[in-house]
Amino acid sequence: MVMDFEKYGINTIQDLLAFMEKNLQYGFTDHGQVYQEGPNFGQQMDQYYKLKTGEDFINSGYGVCYDFCELTREFCEQKNIPHHCYFVFSWLNQQQGGPTHTFLTFEQNNKCYWFEYAWQAHRGLWEYPNQAAALNDIRQKYNATSQQPYARLDLYQTTKVPAGVNFRQFIEHCAQGEPLAWPEPTPTQDLADTREL
Repeated sequence: MVMDFEKYGINTIQDLLAFMEKNLQYGFTDHGQVYQEGPNFGQQMDQYYKLKTGEDFINSGYGVCYDFCELTREFCEQKNIPHHCYFVFSWLNQQQGGPTHTFLTFEQNNKCYWFEYAWQAHRGLWEYPNQAAALNDIRQKYNATSQQPYARLDLYQTTKVPAGVNFRQFIEHCAQGEPLAWPEPTPTQDLADTREL
């Protein structure tokens, strides 16, 4: 089913961010039960999370980065906005996986933009001169979330994830995407120029 963004007054990417800010919170729902961040959130995600369709996600009022990224992907596809969706899998050590994150970048006016909503500390539209600068900035911000350096950060470019998959199936789908090497920073590479909220 095609998502009708205009029904919600969403015509631009800025409209989408403003709509999320006004109407959507971080968390997820299952059979009317709301789950939000707390000590058992990872376990609850593993037990109860399923990726919703865009309409179901909006109607629930709650989502995690997976939901926000897929909804933004659908918007960009409908509007023919060039974009890339990425999945980050962190490793605390060689055997133990850590936090994951999905995010989207898009191109407009010969610039690259990072669209971020779920990661509240960095919520907004971030502007970069190119894709490499965007990915390097995001990697630096991701690494800064951990008190100890991650052993490794795996990066994948992902294809559309079907609604209805659970937490583990979402990760498996993303890990079957195109594995990417993080771009090498260069001394002249600019990071974010602006941040729009």
